[in-house]
Amino acid sequence: MTVGVHLGLHWTRVMAMTRSFFRVSTNNAVRSWVLRSIVFVIAVFGVWSCSIISLGTKLSWNYSLDFWDFSQSVAPFFAHWAGVMALPAIMTHYAVSVALPRLMRSRARASRVHTRSDVSR
Repeated sequence: MTVGVHLGLHWTRVMAMTRSFFRVSTNNAVRSWVLRSIVFVIAVFGVWSCSIISLGTKLSWNYSLDFWDFSQSVAPFFAHWAGVMALPAIMTHYAVSVALPRLMRSRARASRVHTRSDVSR
């Protein structure tokens, strides 16, 4: 989960590197909404994966008898954990993208008020 939060904090940089790698220079509204829809599906998959792998009992340190089942495929195991990691990354990215501009506006407003009060003295 910590890795997901870290990834979410740096997701803008990941998108910029991917954009430059594929030489995408213009913004496209349709492409943005398609990618946001895919992110929504991944987030829903992450929520579902949390219940599939019993993440709540693992995080609360409750006793669980989950052992590796060698007769099952490995791909779903890693897909579910990737979904669990993607969920906090998505949540962190969108929380920062909403909260950071608001924080910057309030700081700019506060500095303008502070500067005006210094001038009037």
